Amino acid sequence: MPHGLSGTATLALGARLTLGSLRGVADPDADAGLVGAYLVAAAANAVAAVMMAHLAPPNMRTAFRLASALQVGLVWFAGRFFMDQGEPAPPQLRAVDQFMTLLLIGPVLGFAFVAGLTVAPVYGKATASAVAVGSASMLLLCGYPLQLAFMDPSWYGCVLDRYPAQRAGFVQFVYIPASFCFAAVMFGATLLNRKIISGIFFGVFFIGCILVTLFATVLMQEVYIPVVSTQKLVILCPEPAAAEAPKSLLQTLSRVLDTSRLAQVVLASLGVQQVGQPRSAL
Repeated sequence: MPHGLSGTATLALGARLTLGSLRGVADPDADAGLVGAYLVAAAANAVAAVMMAHLAPPNMRTAFRLASALQVGLVWFAGRFFMDQGEPAPPQLRAVDQFMTLLLIGPVLGFAFVAGLTVAPVYGKATASAVAVGSASMLLLCGYPLQLAFMDPSWYGCVLDRYPAQRAGFVQFVYIPASFCFAAVMFGATLLNRKIISGIFFGVFFIGCILVTLFATVLMQEVYIPVVSTQKLVILCPEPAAAEAPKSLLQTLSRVLDTSRLAQVVLASLGVQQVGQPRSAL
């Protein structure tokens, strides 16, 4: 599939699914055909981007390679959480998960470094700072893959038993919106490279797209699927006994990095009520 065609399909399908999630129409099974089509288009686009990175200007090739690798990782985990029904993964699949997790973390960390070396000299410090901040916020997306890949093989099954709607949370409130948003950012990067938009515009778009998408999907997940899903960035499953002492570092992180509580506070301050599970997609 040509890069342009796969990119158009990725943006169109990603927008449809992300807007559906924000409206409460998020059901991985009812949306299986649409999700599958998105994953195929996004995977084709990400692989094509990896293969075409050498065509970028010399000073931007490293940034494009990092971006392409990051997109591959995001699409992989959107697919993994979508297709996985909670059965323990075989060793071969866990090995791929571990590799893909590193493929996520490496580019996210690398962007901050690359922004200073390549983006700043060409497009200015403001654009480079926006890229670095936006990239750093994407570290939040690395936590669940780390747990899937390196914790007990039964971890995901345990999570789905405790939070029945967590699959919808991972797929349609986290990794599809994130990969769609990043695909839109990369489209913006091609416009920047062709001097169709300015560096400042791209910087605002980069950080704005990522932060707004993260903020909106976090809030809407808490509106539509509270209780039956969680947004703890560290999900301990099975959870240690409450009386267990001393508390481990993971227990502390699970309590501190609980974005569900933060989302509930924000929603309460806005006067927004939780409405329960999302409707099935039409």
